[in-house]
Amino acid sequence: MSYSTASGGPGLQTAAVTAARTGRRKAPRAGLPRKLTFDYASFLLVFLGLPLAIFLIFVISPFVQALYYSMTNWTGFSPNMAFVGLNNFVKLFNDPIFMQAMRNNILLAIVVP
Repeated sequence: MSYSTASGGPGLQTAAVTAARTGRRKAPRAGLPRKLTFDYASFLLVFLGLPLAIFLIFVISPFVQALYYSMTNWTGFSPNMAFVGLNNFVKLFNDPIFMQAMRNNILLAIVVP
């Protein structure tokens, strides 16, 4: 059994030689900008764009909508809604029952873990 690299045997070969013989390309070097090919763009769209779109639709959008509704006087049942701004939060933080509940929650969050 010969281990000659000149005859193409399984001798000491570099990764580039092995990749060239098998038809595979070398990985791009780090730090160099990558060409925007259709394959790369479709990869970005499917594996990065699609999860981002789903996150925006199902997490961020309801959060923003709830924040908007919290700044109105809408009851949830009437078609009328007026923007009152931060007035609801001012009322909430001036309520002694709510403030006691907040203290209890903070205490539980510190003690229980």
